[in-house]
Amino acid sequence: SEIPPDAPDPTSSSFYRALWGDTCRGTCMIIDETAAPLARSWCLFELLQTFVRDRGVDATGFLGLMFITSSGVLNLGGCSSDMALQIGRRLAVLKLED
Repeated sequence: SEIPPDAPDPTSSSFYRALWGDTCRGTCMIIDETAAPLARSWCLFELLQTFVRDRGVDATGFLGLMFITSSGVLNLGGCSSDMALQIGRRLAVLKLED
């Protein structure tokens, strides 16, 4: 469906402003084997902004996206291989249109 013309501008949100603020050093996503945040439109918007910022010319000092699990930071090898595989399996079948 189309975005209604009276929908609020997402770039005026506090989340957007925080992600693009001078003091932001990265985005942390709390995630489990269901990868539920990746099925939420607002979380996907934040991920998009994180990736755009991470690839931008002003990315100095920006750490990008960190996946936080119950056993540690996935990106830093701080989670179990079982958890990483479960998240990978979920991502493999994730349909954004759902």
